[in-house]
Amino acid sequence: EVITLSGGVGECYRNQPADPFCFSDIGPLLATALHEHPRLREMNVQFPAQTVRATVIGAGAHTLSLSGSTIWLEDVQLPLRNLPVAIPQDDADLVNAWRQALLQLDL
Repeated sequence: EVITLSGGVGECYRNQPADPFCFSDIGPLLATALHEHPRLREMNVQFPAQTVRATVIGAGAHTLSLSGSTIWLEDVQLPLRNLPVAIPQDDADLVNAWRQALLQLDL
């Protein structure tokens, strides 16, 4: 069996950045968590030869453009910045959710 990691998370898994928030998303944190996971360390992790080396936020910011002719917004200044995209969770709840997900995936 082979596990493949690609994109920004895969790149951060191979070359962990000194600043885990350098891309303004959780890609480096996820890569670190995967890198430190004892079960994943036992698996055959490989990396595709060609990938988009960007985390989701980075890829979206790099590829998104608006022409202005396909949308209609009234009294809105674009781009909208610094909008929260996640609701902060209690640490214990988050840890329990991750454990539950790992059990479901048999990891």
